[in-house]
Amino acid sequence: MMEHHREPAEFMADLEKPITNKDIVFAYKAKGHHNGEFRYKTINGELQAVIKRGTYWVGNGYWPDSCRHEYFIASDILVDVFPVTIRDFTSFVRSGGYFDDKNWTDGAKTREKGADAILRRIGYRQNHQFYPVTNVSWYEAKAYSKWRRKRLLLEKEWEICAEGTLDKKLIPEIQYIRAFFSRSNPVFGRSIPEIDLSFIGAAKMLSLVREWVNDWYNPSSFIYFWNKVDHNSSETIPVSLNRKCVKGIQQGVIPVRTADYKSMRDSTYPDEYDTNIGFRCCVDLKFV
Repeated sequence: MMEHHREPAEFMADLEKPITNKDIVFAYKAKGHHNGEFRYKTINGELQAVIKRGTYWVGNGYWPDSCRHEYFIASDILVDVFPVTIRDFTSFVRSGGYFDDKNWTDGAKTREKGADAILRRIGYRQNHQFYPVTNVSWYEAKAYSKWRRKRLLLEKEWEICAEGTLDKKLIPEIQYIRAFFSRSNPVFGRSIPEIDLSFIGAAKMLSLVREWVNDWYNPSSFIYFWNKVDHNSSETIPVSLNRKCVKGIQQGVIPVRTADYKSMRDSTYPDEYDTNIGFRCCVDLKFV
């Protein structure tokens, strides 16, 4: 059952209960847009934003490799509200998931040989455990998502998630959203500003780290590439397509036009890693 406009006491009491598989809905008003709502699901204790089934506009005419066009989402998608954290990835390593061959469909030869090496690389420290994990390769991000029985977002899905980030919003229940978020991420959840929430309620899409997505990068023809290549497969990749897409902007970069920056396309090699590239995962609702 959906929950709308609850009284503060009722909401705060609900936060004391274990998170269950149900929907939580918050209303907002956005300048220049119709009124909307953030619709979250909590699946096995994980907070998820929802991309609803439907047709969306993606891309723009500002960046030369990102033309404006429609894209259809065939079924609801649950998206991590926050990027994967250092604590999350550390659990992946220490549980043995990082070294399990079944989590590596490709790129296994690039993984670290020991847990200490990967933990040093991601900079694990107890007081930073809720910060986004960075310094992980695309192969490592893909292996983590498989371990979690999730997947990386496609480039178009990432853009849909980021739509409306940095737009001014009026959110009457923002203090309750922060309380709810702090259950998942105590560092960023308790003080999340309204402008850091996209229209679907994903957080920090354009203000924290850049993020890996699943797609191979082709700088010359966005539409042609999308129609001709299966983005869910790493098989039979054209020789020229050897870099993976990276989306978003890193902390400290101030976008001039939000719509332009959510559609901006960058890339790097899948076995490389960077201090400002992280990732977030998603899962198709029909598989939950």
